[in-house]
Amino acid sequence: MRFTEAGISLEPRPVGACVDLALVLFGRRLGPCLLIWATWSLPAMAATWIVARSTDYGWFAAAVATGLASAPLGLSLVAYASAIAFADPGETKRWTLQALFAAWPVLLARLALRVLQLPLLMVGVLPGLMLIVSTSFYAENRVLKAARRRRHDHRIRELIRREFSDLVSRAAILTAFWVVLWFTLSITLDAAATLLFDLPLILGRISEAVRNPWGPPEVETLFVTAFDVLFHDPVTLTTLTGTALAAYMLCRLAWFLSYVDLRIRRDCWDLEVALAEEARRWGAAS
Repeated sequence: MRFTEAGISLEPRPVGACVDLALVLFGRRLGPCLLIWATWSLPAMAATWIVARSTDYGWFAAAVATGLASAPLGLSLVAYASAIAFADPGETKRWTLQALFAAWPVLLARLALRVLQLPLLMVGVLPGLMLIVSTSFYAENRVLKAARRRRHDHRIRELIRREFSDLVSRAAILTAFWVVLWFTLSITLDAAATLLFDLPLILGRISEAVRNPWGPPEVETLFVTAFDVLFHDPVTLTTLTGTALAAYMLCRLAWFLSYVDLRIRRDCWDLEVALAEEARRWGAAS
């Protein structure tokens, strides 16, 4: 990795600052980020739609499709984010493709881990978070190592061990943020589609299902119908799959920035950049 310049300021950041910077980067690079989202989310949404239309296991298909699609989606986003942060502006595409090619073994490992993470997250959030943290940052490490000759992968396990409790706290905060953001995106998209195109996606479909010409529906009927729509309706499940992966992108980008923060605090990356820039300035002056 070339540390002569950085596309982001290298300074220690708490998790809130990582989320803020992730929102800024996502907003400034909205086009490429949407392309990355569409590349991996549309197949997952299509699979969810097909299974939900033909079987009663749409909810299971949505969970599996979201979990599996998040692995290549996250890896692609990390490769692109590393290019934004550390590559020359004209080398963003080459850096991203090079990093993705070098990191394909990580993708296979992440897909295998998703099979373990999904049951653990269903059993309890904490076991799933602990597994995520204990196997985290290997995508970042592989992507950045592809662009830097000096190896530093032996540091990952040590860094995770030293910062494990802090990383679990960050993962819990980002998971909570993902849930809130997922809910917000879903409701916003539902409202926009209903108002602009008269196409209800979630709440409108629940309202249509419980509509009773003889009066307001009973509370029990409302809950049963809402449960049925959320777990079986193809349109609702497809919408939730797409918004879940969109919300995941922001959280995954914030997790990448948490890795950068960890390497700054433990490996002094900010000092390395400052020294490299100072050496370049003196070289140009001489």
